[in-house]
Amino acid sequence: INVKQSIKMVLLLYRFLPKLHSIKYVLKDKYLSRSIYCHNIFRNKEKEKEYENFVKNLDVYKGGDVNLHFYNDDGIAVITFDNPSSKNAFTGSMMLKFRSIVKELHNWEQGKCIILQGANKQFCSGGDLKSFVRHMETPQHGYLMSKFMQSLTSEFSKLPFISVSLVQGNALGGGAEILTSTDFRVMQQSAVIGFVQTRLSITTGFGGTTRLVNIIGKKNALRLLMSGCLVTAEEAIQIGLADKIVCDDKDALESCIKWLLNEQNLAKIDSQLLQNLKMSVMYAASNSYEESYEFERKIFKKFWMGKMHLNALDKNLKHK
Repeated sequence: INVKQSIKMVLLLYRFLPKLHSIKYVLKDKYLSRSIYCHNIFRNKEKEKEYENFVKNLDVYKGGDVNLHFYNDDGIAVITFDNPSSKNAFTGSMMLKFRSIVKELHNWEQGKCIILQGANKQFCSGGDLKSFVRHMETPQHGYLMSKFMQSLTSEFSKLPFISVSLVQGNALGGGAEILTSTDFRVMQQSAVIGFVQTRLSITTGFGGTTRLVNIIGKKNALRLLMSGCLVTAEEAIQIGLADKIVCDDKDALESCIKWLLNEQNLAKIDSQLLQNLKMSVMYAASNSYEESYEFERKIFKKFWMGKMHLNALDKNLKHK
């Protein structure tokens, strides 16, 4: 090799070396990215397994019950929290029972409305301190319980039925959070609602803050959460937390059902029509305008010139 060829080879190597350097780091970055990706998958599976085990073990913490009763003629279901020893506070087994009821209601074709209430004229006082809360001994236990109840109340709120919390007595702590998962709240005159978590030096764990802000606005939500004050039925109406007050001297459940059937048109509206209206509202609340418009058009198409629509048109024409 002569001098001229040697110089040419050196120049070529000089030009190519930075590319080799880049290739080296690209390969290194790809290896690191793949390692991080695999590690994240492994960690996620570990977290999923931990959560699944936590949910399975909830049944260890027994006490109380959650009952479901159907008023099939009216398309109304009533879910009752029943734990008399602690003002209907939730135990682990009650949480699981509530979840199984929510799953069952997914198949309720003729349903129109679900009413949440507590037994013995008390709504719910959150988590049972003696038989459940004190066993959640670590911050991670609290996190997993919060994840479960947020998921459960979210799943409940997405059911295609109108939902109402019937508040008698006290709705405190987690009980106050649960009532924010319904579309409406009916309060007996003497009932109170209290987001009293600050008394235990904690924040909301069942999704209550997120939903409360959407119901009554940031300022009112902050005031209730910060003060832990007990909100009367009259004040709840004023700030938009409650929708109806029923008298103490009347059957609260009967009064609530009458309000739904008569004032809210529940008796006249078809169950399938109502379910689709609820789904449209839920979809609109969590999607863009364009996505919601598209969903709305599809729902509209289902009923346009259908049997019910034609019958309604025929009746209106006859009345003219």
